Formats: sequence, C-alpha cells, structure tokens
Amino acid sequence: MVLSQQKSYLGYVSTGLVALLMASQAWGAGFQIQEQNVTNMGTAYSGTAALAADASTAYYNPAGITRLKHQQLVVAGALINADSDVNPTLAQNNAGLVLASRGEENGDKLSSVPSLHYTSPVTDSIYLGLSVTSPFGLSTKYSENSLLRYAATRSELKTIDISPSVAYRFNQNFSFAVGADAMWAKAHLDAQLSNPAPAPAVTLSDGFQRNTAEDWGFGYHASMLYELSERTRFGLNYRSHVNINAKGESEQMNPLVAVAGPMARTTYPVNTQVTLPATVYLSAYHAFNEKFAVMADVNWTDWSRFRTLRLRYDAPIAAGIGRSPSDTAEHWEDAVRVAFGMEYTPCDKYKLRFGLAWDESPVKSEFRTARIPDSDRIWMGFGLGFALSKNMWVDLGYAHLFFNGADLDDKGPFNAQTQARLTAARLKGKVKTNVDLAGLQFRWTFN
Repeated sequence: MVLSQQKSYLGYVSTGLVALLMASQAWGAGFQIQEQNVTNMGTAYSGTAALAADASTAYYNPAGITRLKHQQLVVAGALINADSDVNPTLAQNNAGLVLASRGEENGDKLSSVPSLHYTSPVTDSIYLGLSVTSPFGLSTKYSENSLLRYAATRSELKTIDISPSVAYRFNQNFSFAVGADAMWAKAHLDAQLSNPAPAPAVTLSDGFQRNTAEDWGFGYHASMLYELSERTRFGLNYRSHVNINAKGESEQMNPLVAVAGPMARTTYPVNTQVTLPATVYLSAYHAFNEKFAVMADVNWTDWSRFRTLRLRYDAPIAAGIGRSPSDTAEHWEDAVRVAFGMEYTPCDKYKLRFGLAWDESPVKSEFRTARIPDSDRIWMGFGLGFALSKNMWVDLGYAHLFFNGADLDDKGPFNAQTQARLTAARLKGKVKTNVDLAGLQFRWTFN
C-alpha cells in the first residue's frame, strides 16, 4: 500500500512539472509572453513586425533593423500583476476525500519581465542585432492551506532566449534577416500530498512535493520587411519551435508517518522532452501624415503540438516505481491573436499610443486545470514616449487584460500504459482572471 501510494504521488505531482513547462499560463495566450518591449505595449502589441521603431525590432522582426542607421541599445522591463480567483465546486484530496468548500481561492502574483536589445549597422546593406528576452513564463502561487493545494501551490517557469540576427537590405523596399535562438528554461513546481487513507485512524499532516527541471534548447528565426513607401510597410517574422530535454529532481515527503513508519524525504530524477511552440507574426504599418499612424498585427502560435505530455522518471526498482512513464492530456489547439493600434505624434519629442487586441486561448474547456486557468482575453493598452535628450528616449506603457470567465476540471495525469488515473485528487471550479501590465523602457542611440 505504501509503495503504491508513493508511486501515485510521484507520478501525480512530478508530471505536473512537465505541465508547468509546456502548459502554464503567462499573459499572452497559453504561456507565451508578449512583453518583449514597452514600445508596443501602448498599442496592445500591434504592428510588432512592421513598426521597426527601435532596437527591440531585433526580436519582433530582425529585418526591421535595416531602418536603424546608428547603433542602438534598448533596456525594458514589464511588471505583471495577475489576479486569478478560483471558486471550487469540488475539491478532492489524493485519496478521493471531498474537502469542505471555503469560497474563492486567490492566486495573486506580481512578476517582472526584463528584456535587452542591441543593433548595429555594419555596412549600408548589412546589420546585426541581438535580443535577450523571456518569451515564455509563469508565476502563480496558492496557499498551502488552499483547497487547490493538492493540484498546485507554487508554479513558476522562467526562460531566457539569447537571439542574435543578421539582416540584409536588398534595396530600398526589401530587407531580409535570419538568426539563431538559444533558449534556457527552468521550472519550479510545488504541491501538497494528502494522507493516502480516506479515513485514517489518526490525523496526519500533509506531505509535499517540490520539483525543479531545466535545460537548454535551440531554434532559429527568419523575417522580412517590405517597405511599400516611407509611410507604409509590412513585416513577417517566423520563430521556430524549440525542443528542450528538461532534467531535474523531485523531492517528496509523504504524510505516512503514523501508518507506515518514519517520515522520510526522497529525491527522484525526472526528465522529459518538451517543445516550445513556433510563432508567426504578420504586421502592417501606415502613417497618414507626420502626426498620425495606424498599425495591425496577426499572430499565430503552433500550440497544437501539445497533445499529450509524457514524463519519465527514474527511481529505485525496489521502491516499486521502476521507469513507467505517465501522461497528462492537454489537447491544445493552435491560437490566433489579432491587434490594432494607433500612434499620435504631436511633436518630435512626444508620442501617444493606444491599442486593442483579441487573444485566443489554446486551452480547451475540458482540459483546463488549476495550473492553466487560461481563457480568451481582450487587451486594452495605452502608451507614452518622450525624448530626454538628443540620444535618449523613454517609453511608458500600461495595458489591462479582460479574461473570459472559465470552468476548470483538473483530473491529474494518467498511467501511460494502463490509462488509469494516478490518484483520486480532483478539482472542479470556476475561474476569474484579471491582469494589469506596466512597463518602462530606455533607448540609447549612439551616433
């Protein structure tokens, strides 16, 4: 009984580590992070591949750096204040015991997203760019006394993408760029483990499981910019998927001291292959005159790669765990994001921005979980840019994300061989989410 429960606990919570890397909620759809600059925050990230206003185009469309005739350095930071309220309608622990409802559970979290971009002309036709960004991520936390604690407590994903590019201007209308991506990902995931017996002879405290995994993966990107005229241009940017062979440890303390001897901590290696999705950005920009411009964006993300997540873990054969993999069903769908924005320049020293966007979630309702309470959302953004000096520019941005209300039904992972559920833990409920974004960016131009 003890060995069987240990196997269930390890499979249940460690598989969540894969779900964190592959299927976590950030504040673009799924777990994608849009906030790689502040220039576009005010326009709800519209026109990203066509604007080419500063060195941050090295990420959104490296072909756009051919418009920058001097060296530039951009340093940006975005703050994300996420408020997710879950109202459980059913909460069961690992043994299937129904927990008494206590109303809404809150998953508030404040996190930051830094980015850095540098561009430089080499000749009149060849340009270099470098971006260091965090294109995917998550940061949520539920109390260890929450009704959600057997599904999730701490969930955190961090990524760093180092992305050099080279761009070539063929003529006054057409530019092309290619580059490489080296991406590092690290995840933390914690959850509580309940007493395995539905009616224990004594009351036992929860155990826990704490998980980490990390590794590097590599991809590429290619983009083009077509300038119909000085006032009208179109941009296209493709970023490939990135495979990451994530490896780490799962530390577990089971709540078995009163029925099975001394409580002990055990650590097991875990590993999985995860795939971060490919993206395509298609953008347009048009300036009616020197003061007023509009821009639009269509973004497609290849989320349909996420069908089933398989976790492999190594543990002593004597412990009865062996090397059987476990599956978490995701069944995500490709998602589209559509944005429209405008920019008003009253004088050379100021810019005002506004934008709206519709952001489709890749998560199906029947597969939404406590770690992934993702749903469709609408963005509204405002921005201000101003010159501090001849060579220094500052951008401020704010956006609010309005999420659709959503249902969740978290059943946990399944045995990859038998398709049986690994534990009886289950969480059903309704989710309300609101997100506020604020950003600050500095741009230096070196003549």
